[in-house]
Amino acid sequence: MRGMARWSLVLGCALLLGAGTARATAAAGLTITPSKATALAGEVIVFTFRPAVFNPGDWVTFDFGDRTTASVTHSSYCDLFGGCSEVEHAYAAAGTYQVKGQGKISGADVSGEVTVTINELPTENHLYIATAAHLQGYQGTQWRTDVEVHNTGLDSAEFAIQLLARNEDNSEPTTVTLTLAARRTARYNDILASLFSFTGAAALRIIPISGSLIAASRTYNQTSHGTYGQYVPAVQRALAIHAGSHARLIQLAHDPTLASGYRTNLGLVNASPATITIDALFYTSTGFLMGAKTYELKPFEFRQIDRVFEEVTSSAVEDGYISLSTTTSGARFFAYASVVDNLTGDPVFLPAQVID
Repeated sequence: MRGMARWSLVLGCALLLGAGTARATAAAGLTITPSKATALAGEVIVFTFRPAVFNPGDWVTFDFGDRTTASVTHSSYCDLFGGCSEVEHAYAAAGTYQVKGQGKISGADVSGEVTVTINELPTENHLYIATAAHLQGYQGTQWRTDVEVHNTGLDSAEFAIQLLARNEDNSEPTTVTLTLAARRTARYNDILASLFSFTGAAALRIIPISGSLIAASRTYNQTSHGTYGQYVPAVQRALAIHAGSHARLIQLAHDPTLASGYRTNLGLVNASPATITIDALFYTSTGFLMGAKTYELKPFEFRQIDRVFEEVTSSAVEDGYISLSTTTSGARFFAYASVVDNLTGDPVFLPAQVID
């Protein structure tokens, strides 16, 4: 699991010796060796350290240089496998990171550091559609999504559409590759079912392979009397919310009885190849803080928290807003609110607005 210790057999005579001179000498420093000194964003790096966590009371804590940490402490696994000597991490974005480790081995303080370089593939022109659906929702709603892709150029375009399934690590998403003639538009009705044979909720990523593309979508409640729909844009990753910035979702409301008024669903899409955390603060329109939540999203995970105000209050919210940010270095994410009329199922899509 990323960011957590893996257990492996530790070879070498030093670990087979008693608590004598050889062990005391080894504990003078901590040697940290990455499996790759240069890697791509999202790629898992295994950091092997010596001396290993071997005896009760041994521990090592790592700071990966991107505001994330991990710890390795002695457990029965260390006894079974000759010591614990590895920890994994994946970085969300390009950069040069200094990895520091410190702890206590055989009663002696240890510390060490190493530098890794992370590169990133060009992904800023990838288009994200933050939500799509083919499912039944609250109050008997039937959600469907249509997507339209347009080739703006004079030559044929090739592109891929990827399904970022809800609540999953989407490092290896289901992908369909398509072509589109010059200046043509293609509409994919009920795209999750028709293109992916998928039932549920997901975000979509459109990757231009050749040519120039724009896209748009509509997610709607399908009823016997017609549809109630909301426009959901396709947005370039370059415009995603990033670490160090803050965004707000406004015009929100929630009636917990679902008998009248509205309900608010919060949508989050991790546009990073590594796990990130997103902090959410919930306010009334007067600025009263109702509560806070932190969400951890796996690589390229899409998550929608339905009736999200119920995570911080049991009261009705007539008018509220949510403040969003991330402290994960290099993180990129999208956020939206879908405010749905409890009686008709009519939704409004509200994208987060970056304020700094």
